[in-house]
Amino acid sequence: MKTEIVEKKFMTLLPPNPGVCQECAVAHEPEMPHNAQSLYYQTKFNMAHGRGATWKDAMEHCSKEMKADWIKALKEKGVDLKAGKVNPEKVNP
Repeated sequence: MKTEIVEKKFMTLLPPNPGVCQECAVAHEPEMPHNAQSLYYQTKFNMAHGRGATWKDAMEHCSKEMKADWIKALKEKGVDLKAGKVNPEKVNP
């Protein structure tokens, strides 16, 4: 009989400083999206959901109007939202 050893891995994340968003550790108004580029937000989200966060996740709590404005601005910056990207593609000269 073969015994399988399962290694459990865990991570602890310290809370962000007071006065910043407790979800993404960035100072922003509550109606604004979380910062999907924040390392804190990405880590916290991954710990909770087992995957990296997208801008769609970061905007989940926002109004339809706010989402539409952010989607437009992110697309203008070259972020591929459909692919779940958080950063614009790098342009090689």
